Amino acid sequence: MNDLISVIVPVYKVEQYLNDCINSLVNQSYKNLEIILVDDGSPDNCPIMCDNWAKKDKRIKVIHKKNGGLSSARNAGLDVAKGDYFTFVDSDDWISLSMYEDMLKIFKNDDVDVVAGKINCYFEKTGIIKPFMESSGYYKITQDLIINKEKYQKLTLSRVLESAAWNKLYKASLFSDLRFKENRYYEDYLYIYNISKRIKNIYYIAKPYYYYRIRDNSICASHTCSEDFEKNFQEVKTDILLNSNNYLIESVNKAEVDYYLSMCSFYINDSIVFNQYRHLLQKVKINIFKLYFKSMIKYIICIMSKRLYKQLIHLKNNMKNEA
Repeated sequence: MNDLISVIVPVYKVEQYLNDCINSLVNQSYKNLEIILVDDGSPDNCPIMCDNWAKKDKRIKVIHKKNGGLSSARNAGLDVAKGDYFTFVDSDDWISLSMYEDMLKIFKNDDVDVVAGKINCYFEKTGIIKPFMESSGYYKITQDLIINKEKYQKLTLSRVLESAAWNKLYKASLFSDLRFKENRYYEDYLYIYNISKRIKNIYYIAKPYYYYRIRDNSICASHTCSEDFEKNFQEVKTDILLNSNNYLIESVNKAEVDYYLSMCSFYINDSIVFNQYRHLLQKVKINIFKLYFKSMIKYIICIMSKRLYKQLIHLKNNMKNEA
């Protein structure tokens, strides 16, 4: 195999993690890589670290640009990538050393457009590693399998299967004119939907390859980010209706309900914000009896009474802490 794989790595304020990430790339068992480090105007030592890595490994290319956010950095990498296959890694994460070799073998043996692997979460505070999205209610990947386009769209849009950009290897042809939505959080949800429209199927390997670092200062639990997630939901819905793929609307609505329930839980002690999300929850058109049982119960209690919902959340948290 001599296909070139372009690895796009946005870099911003991760100097304590960057070496671990790059080490996992330069030491891959598959060697024909183009590693594109995109310094997104990082104010720390990351720009110098990137340049030093480029001096040590000729496969590494560095782009220095003004800060524009994660999507902007990924797009800058896509604009210069020359590979036969593309992939993404966030610069505070790392990957297994055989990831790209194993995935490329799948492409050679099966007619697929994307190959994905399972994800492990690394909790920085405790050092604990746990599988990502494998608790009750999520779609379980217990063996290698090929998922067709329609099923994949339903699973990712309903958020019972991850919609991450970075645990996958893609045919470069998928990206001819496709870019990430800039100046928006939760961009992967929208991006994976746009990718899914271009594929026939995706191959899932039932093995974790990607290690996703969970940090305490994550931006993804903020009220500001939620506005972007709502924009993504609405943009996906508009596109679905435009293309008369109405069978997917229910999947998006289920995800929207679960998301607003999670935000209600997060802001349970802030009556103003809680009621904002409860109002958004009520606006989603959904047959609640088609929700997962736990989601249905949470939905009913949340709509009925904040006090009861608060008791439910506290009970759930106590059970989690005891476990």
